[in-house]
Amino acid sequence: MHIGNISTGKVKLYCDNKSALENVFDSEPKRGIYPLLAVDYDLLVLAKDLLRALPIQVSSAWVKSQYTGDNREIQHDLNALVDTLATDFQKAPPEGYEPTVEPSFHPLQVAAQYRGGSMITSKLSKKVYECRFEEKLIQTIAKRACWAKEEFQRVDWDIFGRVFNS
Repeated sequence: MHIGNISTGKVKLYCDNKSALENVFDSEPKRGIYPLLAVDYDLLVLAKDLLRALPIQVSSAWVKSQYTGDNREIQHDLNALVDTLATDFQKAPPEGYEPTVEPSFHPLQVAAQYRGGSMITSKLSKKVYECRFEEKLIQTIAKRACWAKEEFQRVDWDIFGRVFNS
């Protein structure tokens, strides 16, 4: 693979997500189902594939997120900059940006779960538990509160969870 005029070189990738670094840079993937439950498994697969295709040597290093110590280095500044750019992008995506509802299944992905017609790309283990236990939980809560299922569905459970956990 030849990208522009770059055919050789070295680069160090800094990341504040140690688990993501370990998953992407593992030469031998972990066995069993646990790698498939990693947050953003689909993106980790794509990152691993991209690293293999690059004509340069890429190494990695973990960097503490939101570093406030006395020994601040360039990687801390770069991490803060990337966080700012990601937050700005989420708040105001560029004009014309249209995220896909159904992410593509990459050939290196071993498995994917779909729910409601869309691939689950984050918090897979949570979604598996929801699929397995959600209906029984709804029935139990509705029964104890003497609610019909329609009353249960009118509750904003995301807000309830945030308030309950605060």
